Amino acid sequence: MRVIQGTADKLYRLQRSDLDFDLRQSYWRYVDFSGFSLEAYDMRDMDILDSYGAGCILPNTDWMISRRTDWTNATITDLSSYNRDLVIEAVRQNLPSLSSQALLMAKVIIARKTSDYGVSWQDTLHSIIEAGLTKAELKTEGQKVFAGWPSLLARLRYHLKNDLIRPAKPEAERTISTPVRVKLKENTWERFDFFLTGTDRYLAARAIEKSYLQRGIEVVAHVGQLDPWPWVQVSIKSRVVDEFWWKSGWPA
Repeated sequence: MRVIQGTADKLYRLQRSDLDFDLRQSYWRYVDFSGFSLEAYDMRDMDILDSYGAGCILPNTDWMISRRTDWTNATITDLSSYNRDLVIEAVRQNLPSLSSQALLMAKVIIARKTSDYGVSWQDTLHSIIEAGLTKAELKTEGQKVFAGWPSLLARLRYHLKNDLIRPAKPEAERTISTPVRVKLKENTWERFDFFLTGTDRYLAARAIEKSYLQRGIEVVAHVGQLDPWPWVQVSIKSRVVDEFWWKSGWPA
């Protein structure tokens, strides 16, 4: 089933019979899947919200959105630098091997990234410098903090190389209630006054497609995230030739 949901008061305990091997664009909220071996499943582009996944074993999680989910001691086999909850857990798993400046760096990362889903790499790295590390130490100590996670090391190198270390969040002016702007053709953006108040990205994308169809425009939509602010990509349907046509605009 695509949607599995419990309540805030009582998490639904996942059953093996609930699962299809293709879980793409599934929506789990208030689900306890702790200890589950999930490496045989396709979990790309899923929503997992307010859930408990301690000790689970994960497959490729490209484009998966996790919010307020506990991944303590999860086996993470694939990690995107954009997947906040999993980045936090990856850094936590390295804590026992860290000391001194590397430990300080890790603690700042965890504190910053658990405080607000709006924070980014650039302002987190700035906070680490404010805590006392130099840019040179970001590189050397970051090798220890992100040991075993090539994607996180690559993201750190990218920010250092391009001097993308700033105090402000990249989307500081946006909020979850910001009207979505979507791109229909090259260099043409239009405001889309459909406030996305739900948390299921799949349903939000279908609602956007329906809204355009009512205007005689057949499109395909992908919602990269809804929280902390919406990120939506839309293409004329006839131009879509690949299942993950939107991936260049929403990195894995």
